[in-house]
Amino acid sequence: MSDPLAGLRAIAENAMFPVDGEISLGGLREPMERVAALERPMSQLAELGSIFDRPLLLAGIAAFGLLAWGVVTFVAVRLAMVSAARAGLVSPRAAG
Repeated sequence: MSDPLAGLRAIAENAMFPVDGEISLGGLREPMERVAALERPMSQLAELGSIFDRPLLLAGIAAFGLLAWGVVTFVAVRLAMVSAARAGLVSPRAAG
């Protein structure tokens, strides 16, 4: 199994301890810019995590999701039963 950070480690080692023995931090500029580019997505993700600070809101969203799932399931099963009754696969009394 390969190390997922091997590339970043190699860049850091070459930047800090280059072959010629001179220490240079300039090689870290590109990796640091990539890390800085992640600031906005990470702060957006942190804002989404604030929903856990309000458990009643979280419970309400979960209850609404379950209710919506139940309604969609009921309608789908009801339409399947009506469709089967029209096709003659099930007696109308059993579908109704």
